[in-house]
Amino acid sequence: MRLRLYYDPGAHFKTDPVNVGFDHVPTLLSELDKAGNVEVQIIHTTGWSDEQRREVYLQTWVPAQSKKFAVGKIFGSNRFHGRDFGKGVPGLLVHEEGSRISPADVYPHEEKGRLITIADYLRSLLS
Repeated sequence: MRLRLYYDPGAHFKTDPVNVGFDHVPTLLSELDKAGNVEVQIIHTTGWSDEQRREVYLQTWVPAQSKKFAVGKIFGSNRFHGRDFGKGVPGLLVHEEGSRISPADVYPHEEKGRLITIADYLRSLLS
């Protein structure tokens, strides 16, 4: 499994439930990386254009559509999908073993009315 975290360390993160626990994410990723069964990539989006971030955001649609969960409002709004991806809202793409194209999952996301943050997901992998 490969985890790719997209965020701008210099950005002001939205004070929003989608970012709850993000301060623990670097430690959680380090623990997973040390365990050896997960490849971790941290991609800083500092200086990225809106178009560059949007290109990566568009990859989130594959798992969102197939697993029937919402990401549009999480990374922007109904009108401006993906506007906050990797900037105001960090994004974690999960790639299954052998898959180099489309991610199998994305966090944070809303599934059946429940918000699942990046920190929630990483803790579940460690337990």
